[in-house]
Amino acid sequence: KTLSKKLLTACLALMVAVVMADPRLRLEHMQQVQDIASGKLVPITPYATSQNLNVPFYSQENKHYCGPATTRQTYRFFLRTDVNLPSQSQIASALGTTTDGTDTNKIATYLNNAFGLGYQVLWYWDNSTLPTLVTNNIGTGAPIILHVSISNANAGRNGINDTSKWPYTTSGHYMNLNGYTDSGRVCNVTDPYADRVSGYSSGKYSVTYTAVNNAAIEPSSKFYISEE
Repeated sequence: KTLSKKLLTACLALMVAVVMADPRLRLEHMQQVQDIASGKLVPITPYATSQNLNVPFYSQENKHYCGPATTRQTYRFFLRTDVNLPSQSQIASALGTTTDGTDTNKIATYLNNAFGLGYQVLWYWDNSTLPTLVTNNIGTGAPIILHVSISNANAGRNGINDTSKWPYTTSGHYMNLNGYTDSGRVCNVTDPYADRVSGYSSGKYSVTYTAVNNAAIEPSSKFYISEE
């Protein structure tokens, strides 16, 4: 499905969300997709004011494996077992990961092929839509794959409980966004690089919606992947 150039050029940041297929939810997401495609986002009532998905943490094996590590975290979440869980190296090979990183579209295709679900790239264009997209997608039981670029102005926290900024800077990085809390307007992330930062050995921390919006990988490109 192709959206208009008007929508594409109005985008502000980059993120990827994978939504688990569930027949009970299909109608709601068809409506959400239709509204986004028409340029009108009608909020769907969130399932809860706070929710967290139990995404496992896997430390990325080298500096350019954030894509394979995050894909493995997502894969394990859907697989629900360690049996036949591919390694980061196997995933990197399948995704064509290089020292320059991993193609986002290949991550979506890989997960789609692995679980037989229909994912599509959808674009949205307003920072105010992020909380609705997060609550709807997490509410279906599927973690988001977030791609961020974090500048000096958006990094530098006063400990793990400071949610206003990110714990480090990066020119491009993948991680899972796996939960949210409406009070405080924060997202929970599982970050394959976080254990390299003092105090973040669990790979899990929270960050505000504002900080997520500010962590744009490409100012003109903001999208997520959802069920068709």
